[in-house]
Amino acid sequence: MSTLRRVRSVRVLTVAVVAAATAVLAVAGPASAAVPAATGITTATSKATTCAVGADGTVTCWGDNENGQLKVPAGTTFATVAGGAYHDCATTTAHGVVCWGNNDVGQSTPPAGLQSDQLSLGKGHSCALTLTGSLACWGINIGPYGPIDQAIPPAGSDYAQVAAGGYHSCALKTDGSIVCWGGNWAHQADPPAGTDFTEIGAGRTHSCAVKTDGSIACWGENTDGRATPPAGTFTTVVAGYAHSCALTTAKTIVCWGAGDLGQTTAPTGTFSSLSAGANYTCARRDEAAQRGVIVCWGENDAGQTTVPAAFTALPAVTRLTTSPASITAGRSSVLVRFTSSQAGTATVAVAGGSTVTAAVKAGGASVRVATKGLSVGRHRVTVAVVGKLAGQSAAATLRVTATPAPKPKPRKPHFTG
Repeated sequence: MSTLRRVRSVRVLTVAVVAAATAVLAVAGPASAAVPAATGITTATSKATTCAVGADGTVTCWGDNENGQLKVPAGTTFATVAGGAYHDCATTTAHGVVCWGNNDVGQSTPPAGLQSDQLSLGKGHSCALTLTGSLACWGINIGPYGPIDQAIPPAGSDYAQVAAGGYHSCALKTDGSIVCWGGNWAHQADPPAGTDFTEIGAGRTHSCAVKTDGSIACWGENTDGRATPPAGTFTTVVAGYAHSCALTTAKTIVCWGAGDLGQTTAPTGTFSSLSAGANYTCARRDEAAQRGVIVCWGENDAGQTTVPAAFTALPAVTRLTTSPASITAGRSSVLVRFTSSQAGTATVAVAGGSTVTAAVKAGGASVRVATKGLSVGRHRVTVAVVGKLAGQSAAATLRVTATPAPKPKPRKPHFTG
């Protein structure tokens, strides 16, 4: 359902949605999503829960917590996150898979030893693209009309992406063709033929894919026009319960389908990734001054589109000074003082000298930096703070002057007798 990502030319944005989703920004609900290219930060969307991987490797979730979807396991550094209907899963920087939330049908119990960098979750099943190019799925194999085997993927090791919908899943093969399995009552698992596809997205009862010419093909239920994509050239497509959104080659967003809850009213600007939840959508901004900032629109009954402050603005560094502002060559250190708008990890660097990292809280901070060995002249001092997002650096100048020559000792008067 929702994940933001790029697999080769396939993109993955991760927002977690409760339903069906794959994501770094994960949104919950039957939805699809793609991965942010430049930042590596992901978001996932689901039915009513949104999750995001921060630049610090932690996962933050907000929205519905009825099944413990906000209780992210601690002590792990994450790379991507994906949202299902009422559960979430994430990959670690060591390629492991961790899940939490509802587990009534085993959807939050991944196979032991599973190694993956891309996940996608459905209503009661989860799927992963393994590091060897094969598929792994777990959870329920029954749909609303009986057994449908949505957690039994096809064999092979020639896959590039997997996308889980409400009760079905689809996978993109390395030759550009698509295979789907599971529930098919609305023909959501009947993909078009051809080998000219670069990315896929799966919703509740419809699916979409981007073609090599940038156009989009959709199949399955078409109520409200959810499977009738607009003309244009696109790089990423995601699908929710009854709507779809896509990222154009100009990095703008276009949505179609049901818009009664505002889920198709996309914001303006440029974006790096998308993730569609049940009845809402989230995206990561791409403008330099807001790169990685998350915006969400659509249904907000559980707070799923109310983005935490740490993801709405980049950490800012102000009031940067060195104490003292001028030193003589050979001085061992100076104190760098600054104010950070957010808590995080500060990197303080002196050009031609040392670099120090330190945990800082929001507000005033000070970090001591070694200066011994700096040459005479002016040296640029920079500070950047990484919290949930990576902030832009601020700079100051440290002046190093020559050590004054020692004054000659006064000569004692010489008397002769």
